[in-house]
Amino acid sequence: MPFFSRTEVCSPQEKARREREAAIARAHHLDALVGREPAIWTQVEGLIASKQPKSYDQAVTLLVDLRDLATRKGGADFQRRVEELRAAHARKPTLIDRLQKAGL
Repeated sequence: MPFFSRTEVCSPQEKARREREAAIARAHHLDALVGREPAIWTQVEGLIASKQPKSYDQAVTLLVDLRDLATRKGGADFQRRVEELRAAHARKPTLIDRLQKAGL
């Protein structure tokens, strides 16, 4: 007997409801970060300085949050800062790979 996950058997309405809930949760998460951008950038730098892959993952997650916040504001400063970060840490291929995979 084949195994089906809950997402495979849910109706289109259920899928749409879950997507709406996820979008609302993401918006609330980003709302909670508004005004904390400088502190988050500092945290990103600290995580990258640790030179540990798990910390790179955390830094990339925070960078995705910062990107989404910048998109809301229409700020171009984010891309410049990411490019500076890439240049400063170009000799860290694991980090650069994670940034590329995240579309940063």
